[in-house]
Amino acid sequence: MNMEKIMQVEGMMCPHCEVRVQKVLEALPGVAKAVADHSQNRVTVTVMPGTQVADEVLTEAVQKAGYTVKGVQ
Repeated sequence: MNMEKIMQVEGMMCPHCEVRVQKVLEALPGVAKAVADHSQNRVTVTVMPGTQVADEVLTEAVQKAGYTVKGVQ
């Protein structure tokens, strides 16, 4: 079973921003899928079964792309 993490991300203004954040996260080892919603400032990250991706790794990737992470649940 896949595990999901919800990220609160500020700075996404449009669908283009959503795609950028999704691509950055999906390039990380262990991330199966990322779905961003700029209207809710939220990204749902699905982690592959049997793997763990640290919140810090997710946060760093999104911040390097130019967005602000307010939290990971």
